[in-house]
Amino acid sequence: DGRQYNRRATVRIEEMRQMVWMKGKIVDLETGLGLPSDLIIRYREGLDSAATDDEGEYSFPVPARTVISLEAFTPGYFFETKMLKTGCKITIGGEIKLPPVKVGEVIELQHFYFVGNQDVLLPRSEPELYRLLRFMQINPGLSIEIAGHINLPNQAPVSLDTWHYGLSVRRAERIFQYLVDQGIAEDRLGYIGFGNWNMRFPNANNQQEQELNRRVEIRVPGEGEVLSKQDNLVPEDEFLLKRLEQWRN
Repeated sequence: DGRQYNRRATVRIEEMRQMVWMKGKIVDLETGLGLPSDLIIRYREGLDSAATDDEGEYSFPVPARTVISLEAFTPGYFFETKMLKTGCKITIGGEIKLPPVKVGEVIELQHFYFVGNQDVLLPRSEPELYRLLRFMQINPGLSIEIAGHINLPNQAPVSLDTWHYGLSVRRAERIFQYLVDQGIAEDRLGYIGFGNWNMRFPNANNQQEQELNRRVEIRVPGEGEVLSKQDNLVPEDEFLLKRLEQWRN
């Protein structure tokens, strides 16, 4: 009986999905010129990849009536993500504007979300980890410094020897360690914590503002600049203020 069952035919029911074409263009934020780019397309059923032509224009099929996450990567540019809802006809993705990488430029990583009072990333942050990794892989000559921030609104700046300040360091270190584990050289990476010294919303009064205070940012250091690696050492107030001024400027 067992052998007879092995000689079987099976039928599986598949759902037929209507597909639509998504069209648009990847451009330089400053010049408006098209950029040849690699694209990652995420949707409920999975993910796919595509590439633009030499003028930055893209056209590819995606499932109809769903939400699409479109990620664009170009060497020499920061990455960008656009959320789109597809219709039942051609969906216009529009322009995605990529900012060029510049020394001293600070970019907020908008989709890193931490559990309150922990350095644990929420599961919805995982795609952003991949995006940052991909960014470092396609820009092999680039170094970055990672800064962690905490949400402690309506309070004075925390002291550097407090648990709360240490949390901001650990959040930055979490991202640093992920990149190292994925093969990015340590000498290309630095990390630092700013506690609640530079919150987006110092008087946050809702969940969204508090989440945005618990953020991670990256900065491109200048040539010859020594990258911070705190390694659980408490910096001097003067050092941190000087470093924070570099980030703000």
